[in-house]
Amino acid sequence: LQEALSKALVESYGDSVLGLKRYLRHRLGVPRFRQQLTAQGESEPLLDDRKLTSYRT
Repeated sequence: LQEALSKALVESYGDSVLGLKRYLRHRLGVPRFRQQLTAQGESEPLLDDRKLTSYRT
């Protein structure tokens, strides 16, 4: 995500997987309990309480 959008997302929805799911619910209309998000290279869905981090330098 772009930096400005990332900051707005964190301020409005929080910095967890749950916050991202809430944002996606707002943008896409897909209920958060139907969403399963995974990290690149992982097969298991991310837990809602996991913090979102950036690996960007």
